[in-house]
Amino acid sequence: MVKLKYKSTEQKILDAAKHVFVTKGMSGARMQDIADAAGINKALLHYYFRSKEKLFETNWDVDYMYLSEKGKYRVVGINEDGRNKVLLFDHQSGKQLNFPEITEGNVQGVNISPSEKNMILFVASDKSPVNLWLYNLNPHYLR
Repeated sequence: MVKLKYKSTEQKILDAAKHVFVTKGMSGARMQDIADAAGINKALLHYYFRSKEKLFETNWDVDYMYLSEKGKYRVVGINEDGRNKVLLFDHQSGKQLNFPEITEGNVQGVNISPSEKNMILFVASDKSPVNLWLYNLNPHYLR
């Protein structure tokens, strides 16, 4: 397992909270979950952030969140240092699913088919206008 070096405990908490909030949502997240994900005790978490509401008010740079029509999948687009990152979740279990890395541009948005078998990705770059990519959710392949 790779250990990340953090500049501050606060940044470690924010990264852990982002993961917990995206995975469980605001109502499902608990301060203990965030403390566990950050690898700290709950008292230290409360020292930095008195409540999960205060922690949630922090700027997360979430560009979009999308729930498929039948509620099977949840997609979250996050701006990370000027580059979009797409997170795909099984909405029922909250488990993060594999999503292919796209290096040819940034995913600007998504649309999941009503059958929940395919996802259209809107990919843009500084070299081309928006292109449409198809991601088949089962079996997993991108074209």
